Amino acid sequence: MIEIEKILYVGDSHMFHCFSSEQNIGTHIVDITLNQIRKTPDIHIKYDSYHTNNYHYKYFIDENGQSLIDLINENTDKEYALFSIGEIDIRFHLEKQLSINDNAIEDIIKIYEDFLLKIDKKIILCSAPPPTRESLKPITKEFNTNIKKLCETHNFYYVDIYTDYQINGLLSPSCTHDGCHLHHSLKEINIKKLKDL
Repeated sequence: MIEIEKILYVGDSHMFHCFSSEQNIGTHIVDITLNQIRKTPDIHIKYDSYHTNNYHYKYFIDENGQSLIDLINENTDKEYALFSIGEIDIRFHLEKQLSINDNAIEDIIKIYEDFLLKIDKKIILCSAPPPTRESLKPITKEFNTNIKKLCETHNFYYVDIYTDYQINGLLSPSCTHDGCHLHHSLKEINIKKLKDL
């Protein structure tokens, strides 16, 4: 059983749509993608905040800010670091990269692995959610298979936000409010998945 208040959330916009709710207000580091980690393994970020129903703490990429790895490791009140990263990379980068490099997924997973091994917390990795384009189905499936293997290799926790929300490998229309992100009504289900790890 994981105490969700001990989780530090790192990722792209899917992190908020999957896990941020009135009952789960935590520290969120946003707009992090694998492509950014690939380009700049030592990402620097600065603090800011914004208001939805409640305040959520946010950090944004800023070259003059603090090292992301240091910020995560120095956040002593958090026992876990959850990473919800990948969908944006699949949609905008991996499809193009695979057209010129058959090993693009393995290459980016290796960069991700090297980055994660610098984190001094218990790691939780999320699968990428189901895609919305037919051409992304095999890429998403291969990406998620590699993420799951990474978790098995390093005893990371794995959260599946793909299987329950797909129909024939695509995002179920009943599970989205905007055609890309999981519907906000699914947040409590996803938070329960975290608690049950």
